[in-house]
Amino acid sequence: MSSPSQNLFSGPKNVRWYPVFMGLSGAFFWLAIFFLYFQSKLSLAEVLRLEAIYYFSVFLLEVPTGYFSDKFGRVKSLRLSAILFLVSYITFFFADSFLSFSFAQVFLAGGIAFQSGTDTAFHYASLQTMDDGDSYADRESRIGAILNLSGGLAAFLGGISAMFMLGSAYALSALATLFSLFITFFVFKEPSCAASRQSLAFRPQLYEIKQAFTMPILRFLFLTSLFMTILVHIPYEYYQNFIRSFLNTTSIGKLSYVNPTWVNGLHAAIAMTIAGFFSGFASKINRYLGVKKSVLLAIATLVIITFFMSSFLEWWVVILVLFRSAPYSFLSPILNAEIVPRLESHLQATYLSIQSMLGRLGFGIVLLVMSFLEGTYLDYLKYGAGLGLFLFCLTLYFSMRLKEA
Repeated sequence: MSSPSQNLFSGPKNVRWYPVFMGLSGAFFWLAIFFLYFQSKLSLAEVLRLEAIYYFSVFLLEVPTGYFSDKFGRVKSLRLSAILFLVSYITFFFADSFLSFSFAQVFLAGGIAFQSGTDTAFHYASLQTMDDGDSYADRESRIGAILNLSGGLAAFLGGISAMFMLGSAYALSALATLFSLFITFFVFKEPSCAASRQSLAFRPQLYEIKQAFTMPILRFLFLTSLFMTILVHIPYEYYQNFIRSFLNTTSIGKLSYVNPTWVNGLHAAIAMTIAGFFSGFASKINRYLGVKKSVLLAIATLVIITFFMSSFLEWWVVILVLFRSAPYSFLSPILNAEIVPRLESHLQATYLSIQSMLGRLGFGIVLLVMSFLEGTYLDYLKYGAGLGLFLFCLTLYFSMRLKEA
């Protein structure tokens, strides 16, 4: 049990190192080449099933890991996350079959699940120990910008390294994870014992979360997050193939120094820089548009991007796809700032894990269905655009029924 004096000391230290930790843990050097790496050893259908394994694994792990975080502490959860990330990257580096890639995906899902929700709850609790909880929304917005910028740089460097060896991007991610693991063990301290004192058994905790859904705004934000998790991943899954196909149809792609790996890395870096810019203005966007209009704008943008990717293999679509991460990047801090303060501290990580779990389950089902359909990745993008239009209409309907927010 931590003492008040320890909380006073650990709060500022946690807050100071939290952006560094997030930058390192989010340094996905493999982000721009993972699909190409998988396809170099597996068929397209196997790649889609492999991705479905990841999303189903996150689905199965999200709630138990969220409960673990609420019950046993944020820092323990972040340590386990870093360990699983490290094991995953090492396994990816040496993987050479569908089975070995599947194990790597499960470990990666574990790393994501143990961090999901815990990171933002850890940040909020650390600020509360400093009596600075009101700055949470603006800080989350700035950290989102940092995360996108560092992630973009990592993706670019990973794309360059992949020119020489595709798996090297995972080795770089493993190195960054080692540093984040060091921070969790030797820098971070549990910000407060309040969550562990209040933590309930799993079933009563789920009952409290069910009670929280009596708030209409929380139900709306929950559905919004679910839809966004599905839609943002559709262009994310296929942009690597899209850019490679574009290069293959132009004279640019015939140049000896043009390689899809570094081009994808550069594209991802620019996309994440743009996303970081929008994330930095999340609070202002929310104040100007409000929650409902921000949600509708984000979903509509993703639907438009997916539709144009499915219909036009042109240079201007390549530019448009640079904005694929922007909607989620400005909306995610808005959702966190609206959701977290409405929940008791002992419910936050579990609630956010359930929210993330169902979104990933939804996208896992979409991938699994697509893997059994005939067609190219362009056909899959068309299916995604149609699904996006349907989800936009649902969101519009629910937003019209919600009182002004």
